Amino acid sequence: MFADDLKLFSPHANLLQNDLAIISDWCSQWQMTVAPNKCEVIAFRHSTRNLKSKSSPDFHISGLKLPFVRHIRDLGIFFSDDLSFTHHVNIILRRSQFRVNMLFNILKNSTMEVFIRCYIIYIRPILEYGCTIFSPYLKLHIRKIESIQKSFVHRIFKKFGIEYTSYFNALDICGLDSLELRRLVFDLVFIYKSIISREIYCANALFTFIPSVKSLRRHPFYLRCNIKNSNKSSSQFLSNRTLNCWNSLPVSSFPVKSSSRSFKTNLKHVDLSKYLTLSPLNY
Repeated sequence: MFADDLKLFSPHANLLQNDLAIISDWCSQWQMTVAPNKCEVIAFRHSTRNLKSKSSPDFHISGLKLPFVRHIRDLGIFFSDDLSFTHHVNIILRRSQFRVNMLFNILKNSTMEVFIRCYIIYIRPILEYGCTIFSPYLKLHIRKIESIQKSFVHRIFKKFGIEYTSYFNALDICGLDSLELRRLVFDLVFIYKSIISREIYCANALFTFIPSVKSLRRHPFYLRCNIKNSNKSSSQFLSNRTLNCWNSLPVSSFPVKSSSRSFKTNLKHVDLSKYLTLSPLNY
């Protein structure tokens, strides 16, 4: 439950319908009404092939049938029934590109510094909100998201008469990092906050600590993922997409006194390029 929103989740349809009946009876008892037109049902499956082969049961509340949807929005993130985030990525791409165009129309007489600052404040958050959930593992999506920043940088170079030699060189001049690198850092900091500094509580443990082996040169927070990396859906999970990078971090990355801020600062001195898809050679 979040504010006035209630979400039910179960692998068993009969249990969900029973819960809906209980909610309906409770609302009647307390003279409250449920708005069925604001209720939706989504069935998560590993592939669209399963979606076509299996029929979904009907769900009712207060005598009204609830509609099935392919995509559902939860706290700003769009979840799809095939467990991919393609729909969400396409939406944030459209929103951010629209805002980039609007920025160039509004800030016609502004300085380059103002353009960059406004991009950081008004556009980049659209591409990064909730990225620890949807961070793409497909090269296509990685390149598409990065293309928004690449297009913005190229346009301001052209506007202010600066020679554009390469994307990564332009980022250095603008004082920006690639969006892919920033997402990786967000992932690493999230893991740190959940298992070391305990700033974030995860109900279901994604990782298991591996006992330290003195003969191996590795940090004391070596992890093993509790979710098998067996299909496309599990490959995009935070625990699978970031595990190799986390386990390869140097000991110096971890501050003596637990601090997520210090950890994030230390990551600036670690070369994470081999865990990134994009590089000056291919983008």
